[in-house]
Amino acid sequence: MNVNHLLFAVCSLFAVASCSSENILDTHMGQPEDMATKGLLKNSVQINWNSEKQEIDGFGVGQAAWVKHLYANRKREEVMNLLFGDNGLNLNIMRGEIYPDYWENKADSCFNVADNVDISLDDPLFNCLTSGNATEVKDLNRRGQLWASRKAQDTYQVDKLIYATWSPPAFMKTNGATSDGKLKPECFQSYADYLTKFCKAYQSAGVNVYGLTPANEPEYAAPWNSCLWPAQDMGKFITQNLYPTLSSEGMNQKILFGESAQWSAPLLSTIVNISSKKYVEDVISSYPNIANCSTIASGHGYGIPLGAVIDQLPNINVPIIPYTKAEEKGLKVWLTEVSTTDALDSSIENGLEWAGKFNKYLVDANVSAIIWWVGAMSTTTNESMIVLDSDRSGYKLTKRYDTYGNFTRYIKPGSKRIETKRSFLSTNISFSSFKTGNKYVLVAVNESNKAVDYEMKLNGTVGNGNLNAFLTNATSQWAASEVTPNANGTYSLLLPPKSVVTFTGSVK
Repeated sequence: MNVNHLLFAVCSLFAVASCSSENILDTHMGQPEDMATKGLLKNSVQINWNSEKQEIDGFGVGQAAWVKHLYANRKREEVMNLLFGDNGLNLNIMRGEIYPDYWENKADSCFNVADNVDISLDDPLFNCLTSGNATEVKDLNRRGQLWASRKAQDTYQVDKLIYATWSPPAFMKTNGATSDGKLKPECFQSYADYLTKFCKAYQSAGVNVYGLTPANEPEYAAPWNSCLWPAQDMGKFITQNLYPTLSSEGMNQKILFGESAQWSAPLLSTIVNISSKKYVEDVISSYPNIANCSTIASGHGYGIPLGAVIDQLPNINVPIIPYTKAEEKGLKVWLTEVSTTDALDSSIENGLEWAGKFNKYLVDANVSAIIWWVGAMSTTTNESMIVLDSDRSGYKLTKRYDTYGNFTRYIKPGSKRIETKRSFLSTNISFSSFKTGNKYVLVAVNESNKAVDYEMKLNGTVGNGNLNAFLTNATSQWAASEVTPNANGTYSLLLPPKSVVTFTGSVK
């Protein structure tokens, strides 16, 4: 097949409507802003108060092997405040790593929780970032993770500290290495003990572990820390080893499973298992009782790397769809890792692209949590929310940081998403709404070049007074204003071009 035809075919197979399934279809052609300008139709959005969807557990960032950059930065206190503080993103989730180098020999039992994490920022240990001393880098990551975990929990009341395993200790694996290979069958219980002891060690150091992931991207034999896990092995390990071991020790950590690189890939996954959705379904099919093991279904949000198969082809985005089988089992679904590795783009265009995707994960995939891959690191790619200076002196914010904040600052953990319908299908405009008690939040993303007016109506309840509006665009970050109600109880909402606006209000 001609390469261009193949690319077109694959793109067609994975094309997904950019608008929420909750939208009200309109038979007119053209973009809504054009129609409104011509006076033909009126933009409207309706929030159905009594139509509740998934509960929101929160928003977060990972640090994992990149916590060394944060720990070494001379403005790390400011960066932590920007991530977790009330004036920053106000995140409530941080994702770390259970490093395979905690135990490198069968006789090891230490998790380094007694190490001094309050060393001076002038300590020679930090030179390893440029000297490349691998042993010291591992030490720096272990200290840095403990420091960041304590800071997040104790200073910012972050209540969901989760830790993923890229690889078990090498001596537990079939190839004796921290990359590739599988867990030896005879080491299933030893590995369960290892993970349980990690949780207990951190607990002894004052860090409460909310959850853990036995295998990050279990389908990919990466050249870095990695381990292959067939879905049947994962189901067996969680139900017969890890959950019983945690329970017997009086531990109640959540166990996250899935975590493949792509959120979904219904067609290609029949050839190569790269889909978190399929992996989760395979685990549940093999071990249905996994839903009773304090589990969370999870996935990552990367594109399909077609260039690895056919040179020069771009990554293909995959459908952002619900994990129906997990939901039927009563499991929550988390997006635990997402970013891109293309060249650094701190613009509002990049921020808007991600804001639209965040809305889709919340509305179309019913996720209860979103975790960006890295909170802060020194990078030339789009992997990080905050870009740390390579000389450790400071940092720069990205516009995706700002637009992420339009979700994380206002949608509180424990909120319920509620149904939101609007009058037009548009690839450029999306909404999501949430409620807690008598308060509610509406996030509106306008990726178009034109300002758009919407009339917002609450169904099933009555609005109470003014709305607060928080605008992010190329020049503003969460700029505050107010919206007064119309005489008929509706609200007229202005969405400036290329903007994200979060509206907050209450009902009577």
